[in-house]
Amino acid sequence: MINYYRIAQEKYRKAVKISRLLCLIPGLKMIAVCNNLSFNQAKLDSDIDLFIITAKNRVWTVRFFSLLLLKLLRLRPAFDKRGGSKDKICLSFFISEDNLDLKKYKICVQDDYLSFWIRQLKPLYIENNIYKKFIQLNKWALNKVSQQKYYYISNYKSNYKRQINKFLFKPLINFFVTRFDERIYKYIQLKIMPEAIKYAACSWDSRVIISDNILKFHINDARLVFKDKL
Repeated sequence: MINYYRIAQEKYRKAVKISRLLCLIPGLKMIAVCNNLSFNQAKLDSDIDLFIITAKNRVWTVRFFSLLLLKLLRLRPAFDKRGGSKDKICLSFFISEDNLDLKKYKICVQDDYLSFWIRQLKPLYIENNIYKKFIQLNKWALNKVSQQKYYYISNYKSNYKRQINKFLFKPLINFFVTRFDERIYKYIQLKIMPEAIKYAACSWDSRVIISDNILKFHINDARLVFKDKL
């Protein structure tokens, strides 16, 4: 029998370790564990999925430095998965603080999986109450939970082993790095982005979205599976 709790604890430890570095990236405002690990259903060979919220007009900047860091640490999962993905860090969902309401990205009218996904996010790093604002703007995903559970979700605090405090000198880092134009980082990333992803962004659904306030790369979107089953 798979001990999901023990697997989750080890993966959370690794998620916190890398998040202590990622949180230093200029313009990054929140890091949360998402997908299977946030549900405590990750397998031993699973990667670690993180959801990131950025400052306004900084989604391309944050993604650029995040992927660069993971590349240097050899923690990026291979695009085709042939290189293995165990404990690799998957950054496939970025949104900016001016685009927190995910309702418009529902895959169908009754997108139960997206609602569940939002409720199960486990923040590791939060700046300026951005998570509380995110939950308030996504109340539609919580309309079936009790008031007590809503209070718990909107005021969620990681346990002390998973709490990452804001770096004292981060405003100084933000000042120097974010002076560069966001368009430079966007141009570089679009130039090297796999054609399969750019093609998927042209489809009718919201599995893959490429814009200046949201970057979502879920080619194999679990919502399609759950929609069919439901």
